[in-house]
Amino acid sequence: MKAVKNLMIIDDDKLSNFITSKLIGHSGLVKKVKKCYSARIALRYLQQNCNNNTGEYPDIILLDVSMYDMNGWEFIKEFEKLDKNYQSKITIFILSNSISDTDREISEHFSSIKDFFHKPLSIPMIQNMVSQLPSKQKITIRV
Repeated sequence: MKAVKNLMIIDDDKLSNFITSKLIGHSGLVKKVKKCYSARIALRYLQQNCNNNTGEYPDIILLDVSMYDMNGWEFIKEFEKLDKNYQSKITIFILSNSISDTDREISEHFSSIKDFFHKPLSIPMIQNMVSQLPSKQKITIRV
């Protein structure tokens, strides 16, 4: 089965973060999940790994749009300032409660956003995300 090594959830809603991470775990499509309750902290983590060339990066980021300390759009603007080689290894999907057509339209203006999904997350949605990744980001997991 094709899966991904690392996934990062960026969402300040602890309950949503918990449910999303549990569902991802049950999907069997992701080896490791990192939860970030702050977009600023997630950005700092990515900046440190980018600058240290540690090779650590999430293959997928699930990003909420509405957060208090730094919203998803602000996060994306800062993410796009990271080293392009590092950025290219990460695929970002919006995972949001927002039903606003404007949010979907805004997401289409950022080249680093692959797709827009509405909460709650489902296993078919995770499968869809994994299927959209370049082959180099997928690994084989034996079940």
